[in-house]
Amino acid sequence: MSPLLHRGLGIAAVTALTCGMVAAPTGSLMVFDLTSSKLLREIDLGGQPDSIDISPDGEWAAIAVENQRDEEFTPEGLDEGALPQLPAGFPASIDLRGEVADWQVKRTELTGLQGMMAADDPEPEYVKFSPDGSQVPPTLQENNHVAIIDPRGQKVLNHFSAGTVTVDGVDTKKDGVIDPTGSITAPREPDSIGWVDGRPVATSNEGAWLGGTRGWTIFDSHDGKVTWDAGNSLEQQVIANGHWPEGRAAKKGVEPEGLAVAAFNGRRYAFVGSERANVVAVYDVTRPSKPRYLQMLPSTNGPEGLLPVPSRNLLVVSSEVEKAEKNIRATVQTYQFSRKAKTAYPQFTATDGIAWGALGALTADPKKPGRLWSATDAAYKDTSILGIDAKGSQGKGKKAIEGAKAPEKMLVETDAKGAVLREVKLPEGYAAKLGKQGIEGVTGTRDGKVLYVAMQREAKGEDVTRIARYDVTTGQWSFYGYQPQATKGWTQEKLEGMTVDAHGDLYVVTDNDGVNDANGKTVLLNLVGP
Repeated sequence: MSPLLHRGLGIAAVTALTCGMVAAPTGSLMVFDLTSSKLLREIDLGGQPDSIDISPDGEWAAIAVENQRDEEFTPEGLDEGALPQLPAGFPASIDLRGEVADWQVKRTELTGLQGMMAADDPEPEYVKFSPDGSQVPPTLQENNHVAIIDPRGQKVLNHFSAGTVTVDGVDTKKDGVIDPTGSITAPREPDSIGWVDGRPVATSNEGAWLGGTRGWTIFDSHDGKVTWDAGNSLEQQVIANGHWPEGRAAKKGVEPEGLAVAAFNGRRYAFVGSERANVVAVYDVTRPSKPRYLQMLPSTNGPEGLLPVPSRNLLVVSSEVEKAEKNIRATVQTYQFSRKAKTAYPQFTATDGIAWGALGALTADPKKPGRLWSATDAAYKDTSILGIDAKGSQGKGKKAIEGAKAPEKMLVETDAKGAVLREVKLPEGYAAKLGKQGIEGVTGTRDGKVLYVAMQREAKGEDVTRIARYDVTTGQWSFYGYQPQATKGWTQEKLEGMTVDAHGDLYVVTDNDGVNDANGKTVLLNLVGP
């Protein structure tokens, strides 16, 4: 369902979920009185709608009637999910100037456009009115195409291919390692579209069944030429901010889906939502040929709908993922725009191409205030030690620790460059009773002679969780037990590491679980200092 508000009315483009919907897709435009909540009219759209927009002057509505393909249906002589799957979709337009009872659906036919992959099955995905309300550019995602239409006269003004591109410097293997050294060659297959100003249009290149290029592009709407393309920059920034979804590496990566453009305080901004990394990237697009990345906004799982509200200095984001059994719910988030306030997120960004996520242990340099050390946990194949400048909010990483895998349940001593000096395993009998669980955190006395180690869970046959003490000089282990106190409720932020630095400030860090059924947000808090 795609809802909008219009002059005291609620308008929603709704798909009817019925059997055989591929062969006979149906949908309607439902119009409600917002005061009484009364349904005033249900207008048959003649197909399955995907998105809706209203012109800036409020006089016209445009609807992408996609008649979405069935990914599990196999057309005769073709592969599963392939096109064409008729009936063909179309962009619809409605003149809103009269009474609701007089509104009529008008179609603009897009079949037969040259350059489409399936010319008789356009599958329009997304629509957006131009600033002057005279044009609408439906994205034809499965056809890797963009059309420019006159919604009032139902004419095709222009159309062009979104193109195929090679993107280097991306992670293409689902192997538990964040390794952005791969390459893809794929059609852009744009989803959302927005007007940067009166001529350039921007697309989020999510991809359908053939590709997607993990970024976004600005085109000249007059000739279809590329004004600017993100290349690998969106994915690289996601990795630097700790939001990389490793489980999607072999598919469409960060999968940008939602996109919106709006002016705040006289400057134009583009907002690009990453469906899999759970962030919204923000860019200054005052110069369409040279967008400037500003920041990333953390969201809940699966940000899709993006609605800038410049009159209230707000951005509203809807997230679609709903997994109640895992405490993940579809949500709506709001963000406040301010050019004066300090950027609240991300709280730190890796430098020098360091990849990170799923922070666990946290400890402090005994001599340098604000200098912290953390380590990635078992969300990845190898563990990495990361140096964090908590004062400057910059992360600097060390190489992966050789052999420091969670199942081995051991402490690993390294030198300043990350080379392994010594491995200290837990007592064999105790380690065997921990099963898949292991060490959660480690800290030590200032003289380095004694280490204290926190265990994740109770060992088999025990009703206490243990803290271990390791004497570095003698090599002896001893254990203490405590019974965790159960609490009611649930928190989305998973507190993982805690330490006190040389200045006496208390720092805590959350674990984003490698963006696996988690929102991916990492929070570093100083609970004592400014």
